[in-house]
Amino acid sequence: MRYHPLHSFSILLCCVLYLISCTPPDTRTYRQIDNDAAITQTIYQHLQADPQLQSSRIHVHVVDAMVLLTGQTSHASLKFQAEKAVRSISSVTRLYNEITISEPPDLLQRKRDHRLTTRIRTQLLQLTGMRAVHFKVTTEYDVVYLIGILTPIQSRLAMDTIRRTPGVKKAVNVLREA
Repeated sequence: MRYHPLHSFSILLCCVLYLISCTPPDTRTYRQIDNDAAITQTIYQHLQADPQLQSSRIHVHVVDAMVLLTGQTSHASLKFQAEKAVRSISSVTRLYNEITISEPPDLLQRKRDHRLTTRIRTQLLQLTGMRAVHFKVTTEYDVVYLIGILTPIQSRLAMDTIRRTPGVKKAVNVLREA
């Protein structure tokens, strides 16, 4: 079999095109990242201003003006009160309210959740084309939430990776496809 230089070039070209298709366009500019930080701060201010919500444990995650609320509260009415506070912010494009009606986790559970989040985040960053600015991972009671902007291929890879990780009870996809 004869070696032809175009053969190597065509293989290289195919590999490059595949990698490009797996990498989302860098749609999150510094302005958007700053906007997300401002939205997060505004939401926390709204939540802290409400005396009834101060007893709840609520976390806010924002990517590309999409908001994911996680945490725990003691009553369903407080869950919807938090949602109402977020909906009052005009720059929020989507809201996912995953607050549960339960007691806050103990220290051991929080450490387990943090370890799980770190393990998954590390695994996701090792996947081709995954960049930290495109997604956030958080865990509550062994339920893993993934929010961000990924290509369809990356989304499937990420969710498969999360589901295969030991200790994950459930994987929740809050992604927008790039």
